[in-house]
Formats: sequence, C-alpha cells, structure tokens
Amino acid sequence: YGDCNVPNQWSKNPQLARWVYQQRTQYRLYHEGKNSSMTEERISALESIGFEWVLLIQTEWEVRFDELKNYKAKYGDCNVPKDWSENPQLGRWVFTQRQHYKLLMSDDQEKRRKSQMTPGRISALASIDFEWALIIRTEWEVRFNELKNYKEEYGDCNVPERWSENPQLPKWVSTQRTQYRLYQEGKKSRMTKERIQALESINFQWRVRRGRPPKKLSGR
Repeated sequence: YGDCNVPNQWSKNPQLARWVYQQRTQYRLYHEGKNSSMTEERISALESIGFEWVLLIQTEWEVRFDELKNYKAKYGDCNVPKDWSENPQLGRWVFTQRQHYKLLMSDDQEKRRKSQMTPGRISALASIDFEWALIIRTEWEVRFNELKNYKEEYGDCNVPERWSENPQLPKWVSTQRTQYRLYQEGKKSRMTKERIQALESINFQWRVRRGRPPKKLSGR
C-alpha cells in the first residue's frame, strides 16, 4: 500500500486499524504530558517506517477505490467479477457502487434517499472509466479470458502447474479438466456444454503431459 495509513474501518485487519489509531492517541497524550504508553523508542520505531502522526483518516470507500485503480492498471478495466476470489471485498464493493448509482438515478425519491452515491464518488469513478451498467462477468469468464491471453503469448493452453505469474490460472485449468472428467462420467460437475465449446474453441486439451516449461512465441 506504500504508507502506514491503515483506514479506521479496515475490514481485512480490524485489529491493526485499532492499533494504529491507538498509537496516534497515545502520541497526542504523550505530547500533552498526560499518562501515555507511548515512549521515545516507539516514536523512533514508527517514524523509521514513515508513520504519520496526524492525517485525514482514509475511509474504507477510499481504500476500495485505490484497490480498483490497481485492478484497472493490471486488467485494463474496472469490471471486477462479483465472486472474484482474489479480493471478494472488492468484487462486492464494485457491485454495491452500481447498486447505489442505480438508486440515485431512480425516479423514486425514497430510493434516491437510500443511495450512498455522491457527486464526488461519481466523479472519482468516472475518472477511471468505471462502467455503471454491464453484465457482470463471472470468475469463470475472467479466468477463461486469462487463458486466451496465455495462449496468445505461449501458443497453447497448457499452463504449467506452478506458474508464478498467475498461480490462480493453473489451478483453474486443472479444475476444468477434473470437472470435464466428472461430466464425462455422468457424475456431479460444474462443467457445461457451453464451457466445453468455449474451451475447445481455443484448442484446450483435456489431457496433457505435464512438466514442460512454457515458451513465448517468437516476436512476443
């Protein structure tokens, strides 16, 4: 994250958020000459990592917005799938922004009153080309698009089992093969005809020899 400004209501680690808040409180008491658990050693330790004693506390909305900017820098858009396993909170937050915008745009005054969307938030989201209405992609579709990109770069869909560039993708690829086998055996499976067709359209192999490192296509 690049700083020590843990938001006051950070859901990922509420204990850390409370601790950071407490350090600022104890520092203020220390400088007022009041009873405090703050010491010169603790002050030096915190300042050595760029800790700021006074700041405008970042809200959780701002934290998620920063995460969304990072997502866009990596994936090229703001269309985080609602069920995105890498950051479920961000997926839900993006979905919620669209819901609140929809309420704000409603002809029903009562619905508009319930919206938490503000002109400032609309402006911030618009600045990163946020789309207010779209068909939300599932995580399966996100991984499928990543696999297509992999194929364009390496020439096949045989993602190595321990691919450090995107550890989630090889797990997903392995799962598709497992689900396909179950589907063929008539057992319970998440595989569908549509998914089979999509995967086979990019020459996905249902059985593959493992252990061969990927090689980028020439000119890439």
